[in-house]
Amino acid sequence: MLLSTSTHSFHSLANTFVLSSILSACHFLAIGLIIGITVACLVPIVLFPLFGFLIFRNRARLNKHRAAFSDASIRSKNVDDSKNAANIDKPGLDINKIRHSLRNKLVQHSAFVP
Repeated sequence: MLLSTSTHSFHSLANTFVLSSILSACHFLAIGLIIGITVACLVPIVLFPLFGFLIFRNRARLNKHRAAFSDASIRSKNVDDSKNAANIDKPGLDINKIRHSLRNKLVQHSAFVP
């Protein structure tokens, strides 16, 4: 009788250990799943605005350079047109010299080299 009781208690203890280890594994899997889903949801929420900010900041900087280049080219063209308007009828006017001087002024006033 004592042997059957001890065997029964051993089986009961073994079953309890197996069940507790299964429950523990499920518990850890559930926690890992919850943490994984939370991180997977929070990473895009944090990273997308950050990347968007960086992209728009660079785009604004690029637009500022483009605007400066455009303004410089318009200003230099207007100045050169007003200077050359008086000289247009003079003999010996070289259009290549005018183009070269315009290009040099654009390069001096802009951030980009054409």
